[in-house]
Amino acid sequence: MNAVILAQQSLEVKVDIMTGFHLMAVLGSATTNTLGGFRTQFYDAIKKRRFHDRPVQFPQLGGASASPFFLREPYQFDLPRSQMLLILQNMEVVTNTVQIVLYGVAAPFQGTLSNEF
Repeated sequence: MNAVILAQQSLEVKVDIMTGFHLMAVLGSATTNTLGGFRTQFYDAIKKRRFHDRPVQFPQLGGASASPFFLREPYQFDLPRSQMLLILQNMEVVTNTVQIVLYGVAAPFQGTLSNEF
């Protein structure tokens, strides 16, 4: 997910997640990181479940070290039409381009394929 966030503004983004996806980690990058880059909060939008108590700061999502933020245990999106809600807050006094990558494992495909398009 890529987002352009104006100076010291917030943005809410919903990301569609396939059923059976197990989220394990999140990695973030930002074009500007002089005052902290950005911070974010993650939610399971369908179950209305927050992943953590406080916003996750940019250095925890990668920063200069580029190491992902790992969840304590994989989180399964097990409902149809699951969505992840990300609330992004730009900490900078300039526009910031933020990229969020969700790392995880998808369950094997169990459906049937159709030849009709």
